[in-house]
Amino acid sequence: MKLTLTTHTLLTALLITSSSAAITTIIYDDFEGESLYYIGGSTTNTGQTWSGNPGTLPPDPNPTPGNPNLLAGVPQNSALHPSRTLSKITEDQQITSISGIGFLPNSIYTLSMEALVFVDQGADSTDWFGFGFTTPSFSHAVIGSVGTMLRRAEPAVQTFSSNSNSQQSIAVPAATGVEVLSINLTTGSTLADSTLTWELDGTQVGNSRSVNASQIDGVFFHGFEDALGLVDNYRLTQQAVPEPSSFLLSTLGTLTLILRRKR
Repeated sequence: MKLTLTTHTLLTALLITSSSAAITTIIYDDFEGESLYYIGGSTTNTGQTWSGNPGTLPPDPNPTPGNPNLLAGVPQNSALHPSRTLSKITEDQQITSISGIGFLPNSIYTLSMEALVFVDQGADSTDWFGFGFTTPSFSHAVIGSVGTMLRRAEPAVQTFSSNSNSQQSIAVPAATGVEVLSINLTTGSTLADSTLTWELDGTQVGNSRSVNASQIDGVFFHGFEDALGLVDNYRLTQQAVPEPSSFLLSTLGTLTLILRRKR
């Protein structure tokens, strides 16, 4: 019996091999039980604790029409809900972070959150939410940070690779509902050889940037001045990427099994 290894068989083997790496959740916070307006001082679902300045605006349990705390038209759904967390700051910036996170080579790290950013009373079109990776010298979105992503109400997305370096401003449609903001950090065989990409609802915004991930030790959230909106489901995941030699050996092993079964 003649054996023929088809392209379909090869692609199937590659897909089986490449999809075997599990995704690990490192940080996840759905902000359940949090006080309105705050990200800070809370213990996340995965056990870490936010630290920094959570903002100074006290909760308003009974918002009324004409009150800047009122978020008219905010969707009451399972993805984002006012009872979970709201970033609405007056004169003080809200800057919170989680440090002490170790990063590994040959991995894909995805930092994401769901957000609804809009302009309302007390805010203007230049206000924004920001998040990204921290370094030991972190102080805010573009000092001591790596891979920052700002979602502006203008509307626009702004990205920074390291501190204020490689700034990109990308015009995007105004938010009409909940969006997923994502930062992908792909580390190489050494952390110094890493790449950043940014996504809005699964579509890349701006160009990828090279970065030294050995500087990273955690993640942050930053709400600027009168930024208005909601954030939810803040998470960091990690997926191991096999080195080329390991991937080849694994693929060859899979192909050998396929050939044996054909026999």
